[in-house]
Amino acid sequence: MRIQGWKIDRYGVLGEYVVQDLPKGLVVFQGPNESGKSTLLAFLRCMLFGFSGLRGHRRRKNLYPALGEGRHGGTLNLQTEEGSFILDREVAQKKFHLTAREAGELAKKAGAKQMTIFHFSPRYMGKEGQIYQEAVKAFGS
Repeated sequence: MRIQGWKIDRYGVLGEYVVQDLPKGLVVFQGPNESGKSTLLAFLRCMLFGFSGLRGHRRRKNLYPALGEGRHGGTLNLQTEEGSFILDREVAQKKFHLTAREAGELAKKAGAKQMTIFHFSPRYMGKEGQIYQEAVKAFGS
């Protein structure tokens, strides 16, 4: 999977920030202090791994609130062997996680050979088998 670009609606100091057609290979971002490099990295992490992946005090406090009006979050343009797709975190941000189906679909589109489910929301305790089957069905194995 390769990141082709993104659109940040609002995330910390970044707003209406669009990047398209990133070149293949290593891409390095540089800039002066407080220019948004760490904010960009946090945005990419949240987009790829979800907001539920934050640990400790970061889970309880949003360190990158949207400054200004508008939607908090954005989209990533991703390229896989199966084609291009857009990952939109607005829905996942509201829920603070991907659904099992969304996780399975994303793993399939990313070309993953295997999918391992390692976290269940406490509200689904006792329904782990059902959630696992939903993800496996979406993944296609």
